[in-house]
Amino acid sequence: PPPWLSIREPLAIDPSLDLGPGENAAIVLALELVADALLVDERDARALATRRGLQVLGTLAILDAAASRGLIDIREKIALLRTTTFHAREDLFAAMIERQRRRDREDPREP
Repeated sequence: PPPWLSIREPLAIDPSLDLGPGENAAIVLALELVADALLVDERDARALATRRGLQVLGTLAILDAAASRGLIDIREKIALLRTTTFHAREDLFAAMIERQRRRDREDPREP
């Protein structure tokens, strides 16, 4: 991993959470750390994390924020996501691409 990335495990898993081990660990760790936000895409995990008071961000929100800062080409990342098991509604992808088109018109120096 890059030097800025810290990999951590929660102190304990919460058996009351009816989730997979990855989502369970992510939610428990976010609560332990009093995290600013939790990156999770799975619907049940998002709902449970929200009920537990966590701010939830998904992959598309992170990518959209990176694109708005000029860090990535959102069209390229969406094309890559489409080659994976990641699922999202097509209208979400279309809205992100349209926002990128508007940004491109506002700053023609961007690719």
